[in-house]
Amino acid sequence: YAVAGASAWIDKPNGTITAARVALTGVGTKPSLALAAAEALVGTDGSEAAVAAAAERAVDEATVLEDLYGSVDYKSHLAKVMVKRAVLKALA
Repeated sequence: YAVAGASAWIDKPNGTITAARVALTGVGTKPSLALAAAEALVGTDGSEAAVAAAAERAVDEATVLEDLYGSVDYKSHLAKVMVKRAVLKALA
């Protein structure tokens, strides 16, 4: 069981991200899209700074729930870390 997990799909045809999808799991009652994180990536070059800024928005729309595996703060932090990793892997 993942306390927090993320996946990402990135379309970067000419050096600029034109579309992105970021999904979260484990932080709420069901998997959800991290729309703000994906929107933050579009129009950027996918630099480390752009990815970090997008990851900070990972739980903007999510309802993060505390459970036996972690507090809201802990799971929110993990979601941001996992989004950053997923986006960087998608860009690689």
